[in-house]
Amino acid sequence: MGALEKLRETAQKIRESVYGVEVREDIAEGFENVVDAQNEYEVATTAKFETKLNTDFGQFAEELTVGVSEYVNDRVEERIVEVMDDLSDDNLRSEIQQARNSAAYAVNYASVDARLEADETKLKDVVSEVNAARNSAANGKTYSNLDSRLEEDEGRLIVTESKLKVEKVMLTPINGAQIFSDDEKVMLLKVGNMVYLCGAMKNITKAGTYLNIPVGFRPSQPHTFVNSGNWLTTSNVYLCRWQTSNKTGNLDLQAVTNADQYGVNKWFPVNTSWIIE
Repeated sequence: MGALEKLRETAQKIRESVYGVEVREDIAEGFENVVDAQNEYEVATTAKFETKLNTDFGQFAEELTVGVSEYVNDRVEERIVEVMDDLSDDNLRSEIQQARNSAAYAVNYASVDARLEADETKLKDVVSEVNAARNSAANGKTYSNLDSRLEEDEGRLIVTESKLKVEKVMLTPINGAQIFSDDEKVMLLKVGNMVYLCGAMKNITKAGTYLNIPVGFRPSQPHTFVNSGNWLTTSNVYLCRWQTSNKTGNLDLQAVTNADQYGVNKWFPVNTSWIIE
């Protein structure tokens, strides 16, 4: 029977008691039952609290252990990656990795240190030899020859650049001739020692001089060329014979295949090229 049930039973006895002795005994028993009930409650509550506390603490400790372990593992792995990335020599990196997996750590690392010292000594020897070669008479001669070759190459480069220099000049027709259209303006283009003439004119009614080639663009000798003009039939065109003077620079129309080629709006192209010295 629990403490609460005993209290209820004692209370009923007190109500039914007749004699004073019985009443006092029942009251005393009631107080004892109250104390027992209190003790029983405290014991039950403490046991429940301890159980919950042990469960919560165990779970927390387990989670903390796992978290710390994961963090440490991550940091160790990151540090290993950083150190491995800092090593530029693949063979050296391989030996160090093997040393980590070997029982003889000290022997392996000592071997790596010895290799590094030997490589450093070898590098110093090479630097010393290079400096000695620079200061030797024979090497001085080699450098002198190299300088001469560089000067020759530089001279050829300058000549090549001058030959590839590009200059352009727009020409204005003379003696009544006009530019045929904005799309066919007459111009000279000089690339190195080559000159290119292109464009077309109109309003030419007879043979004569219609352009003047400036100094620096004139051919080394008289230059004669033929261009086609307007269509004569669906399968024939007019031909125009031109000549450029190497002395005066005059570009003369010398002849056409048919006088019908002459006219205000007739097309007279001038497309050719020549060499200058």
